[in-house]
Amino acid sequence: MNRLKAGDRFPEFTVNTAFESDVNLNELMRGKRTLLRVLRYVGCPTCRIDMHVLAEAYARFEERNAQIIVVLQSDQKHLQDALSMESLPFTIISDPEETIYHALDIPAASDKEAFRGGEDQTAWAAKRKAADEAGYAHGDSEGNELQLPAMFVIEPDGFVSYAHYAESCADLPMAEESLKILDETAGYGSRLQEGDTIPDFRIDTQNGHHEHFHELLKGKTVLWVLRYIGCTVCRFDVHMIAKRYEEFKNRDAQVLVVMQSDTAHLKRDLESTDTVLPFEIIADPEQYIYRRLNIVPAESMDALRGNGADRLKEKAAAARAAGFAHGDYEGNEQQLPALFILDENGKACFAHYASELMDMPSVDDVLKKLETL
Repeated sequence: MNRLKAGDRFPEFTVNTAFESDVNLNELMRGKRTLLRVLRYVGCPTCRIDMHVLAEAYARFEERNAQIIVVLQSDQKHLQDALSMESLPFTIISDPEETIYHALDIPAASDKEAFRGGEDQTAWAAKRKAADEAGYAHGDSEGNELQLPAMFVIEPDGFVSYAHYAESCADLPMAEESLKILDETAGYGSRLQEGDTIPDFRIDTQNGHHEHFHELLKGKTVLWVLRYIGCTVCRFDVHMIAKRYEEFKNRDAQVLVVMQSDTAHLKRDLESTDTVLPFEIIADPEQYIYRRLNIVPAESMDALRGNGADRLKEKAAAARAAGFAHGDYEGNEQQLPALFILDENGKACFAHYASELMDMPSVDDVLKKLETL
């Protein structure tokens, strides 16, 4: 498996905790934000001081509706022995087979020097000193002695909002920094309001991969969030935007479209209609951007059509007249659209969340709005 990144769905795992067997890890995480910390083994002094510091700050994590789960290479017997001497307020996963480590592609260091930080071992030395002062002696070695740690924040819906793979044993956020990370990612699922800065995303479009969404921003950007490329009226929207694209450029604006489609469907549709678009369509088949910006689906198909059913029929007829037929279904059929206008720094100058499918600004409406910004 590839390394996890923000926006990925956290994989399914059945695990053993210190005291229970065959536990569904994903069920354990559901309903709360989870700080998943992957360390070495319970006899490792720096791992023990790590857990001790997290335990002391645990009430502050709970205030943020967050829980901590620690993964160790230790077997259940070693964990039970350690916890009989020091109780911890969070769950510890026993993974002596290193199933989670391998599945999440968490590497080991090449050698002991690299494990400790290479030429600069200051952070490791400080953590080891803190462990010694707290009375944590080295216990039994388990698993891979050179195993590097990692940390993830998993949201209640099972998607990752933060991922960090350590380059040395001490290259891991401690309690205070972890709390700060939780605060910084707390906007997950919040509606984007005027004046807010849109989060950065790793994205794929019909033209390739972009590590940073923000790098695409220039001048004014109209972010048009639709359903999927096979949706007749969405395809017609793309057609109309492209047809009038010079008018956007004349207003120092560009357009980016977000769809639930994967890149294969985007490319196939555009190639089959011999279409070269003057803008990029962001493929979001996992609907990460939709969730991140809290663009929700309608409660039903009737709610999706709403009071605009007649106008929707007219638009569908215009789409068919332009040669667009319904293609493959992708994503959530009841997904509502949205539209944002961003400045070059990603700040929202305009935000609109549709209450039904036809509750969207027209191309004319957007062009007029751009003239006022």
